[in-house]
Amino acid sequence: NGGNGGGVYFEVNFAPVIQIKIQDTTIHDCEAITNSSSTYPQSGFGGGIFLSGSNDYDQTTDTLDFSGMLISGNTAGRSGQSMYVAMTKVKEWCKKGTLGEFVKGNYNDETSDESELEGIPLSLAGFNSQSQSYISDNQRHLEYYWDSPRGQIWHILNKYLESLIGINKPGCAEFDNPCNTIAYAILQISIEKGSSADAIIPEKKIGIHQGGYDLTAPYQFSKSNSYTDCVKIMKQLYGTTSVMEDQAELKIIKGSSGSAVESGNQGWISAIEGIQLRIYGIKIVTDDTTLLIPIIYIEGETSVLELNTVTLTGIDYISPSNPDDPNPERFIRGLIHIDVDDSIFIASGCLFKDINIDSGGNTIRIH
Repeated sequence: NGGNGGGVYFEVNFAPVIQIKIQDTTIHDCEAITNSSSTYPQSGFGGGIFLSGSNDYDQTTDTLDFSGMLISGNTAGRSGQSMYVAMTKVKEWCKKGTLGEFVKGNYNDETSDESELEGIPLSLAGFNSQSQSYISDNQRHLEYYWDSPRGQIWHILNKYLESLIGINKPGCAEFDNPCNTIAYAILQISIEKGSSADAIIPEKKIGIHQGGYDLTAPYQFSKSNSYTDCVKIMKQLYGTTSVMEDQAELKIIKGSSGSAVESGNQGWISAIEGIQLRIYGIKIVTDDTTLLIPIIYIEGETSVLELNTVTLTGIDYISPSNPDDPNPERFIRGLIHIDVDDSIFIASGCLFKDINIDSGGNTIRIH
């Protein structure tokens, strides 16, 4: 095998109906050694397993099931410390089932080194005929294929960062191919994960690109129009090993003190119908105009608001009020306002500074 597959070497013709199933099998302390001999065009791939062959794998069958694979301590001279896959439909295999379940065995998306499982969409003949530089440039961690977009995050960017700006088009999501608006990203998650615009997806993740995002009009999340129970707004690649270092900036653009953009809205970001809103690693600022509605407004029974490492800074706010009402306090709104009793509010690692509030409001108000 020329130094590929230190533990197991599979060379498969995928045209006939075959089945390879790994159950409760441990592959550990195996090594694929790089062989400089010209007899072997490629070597040092797949410390534990090397899988390749001819013809196309059919993802509609149960041909390959590595769910029972247990890997540890394997090494490879080049790539795929525990497994390397060279087959034309490697991406399709990784996407079969849920998050690579038929590929990764005991590989853990959160804690395992991504170099454990790697591959390239080439047949064995194509793999052996390519240069090492081509393989290095075109191979991927297998997690890249099943966790696409990375972290299941749809990124948004609506202002130029150097030459990059988000574009609303099918396939936008990755930080280097972001969407342009929140609404489009919310829609695309249902289409791409549920195959229809109104497919209900339990959780939707919206990533604020490191270039920032300008919120030019209030936006409302609800179970009925967002088709989810939970929206998470987070900084670029949050929860992955490539997460951006600083907070991502969300800037509220009111435009002018006379702007009517807030009229008829309960908050710049509002969540109703009991939808969960969770925000991670975001810095919220304004264009220095005075706000007349809350930045975040939550309404609905069993609602959840979580703020994790969120900063609000440099904000001027005048709370809505009605001095002629017998109970004027019921109109007062906090800059962050939760208008329900049966709710959960979680805040950790947050910073609120340089906030000026008039008309009796608060930074946080649960009413």
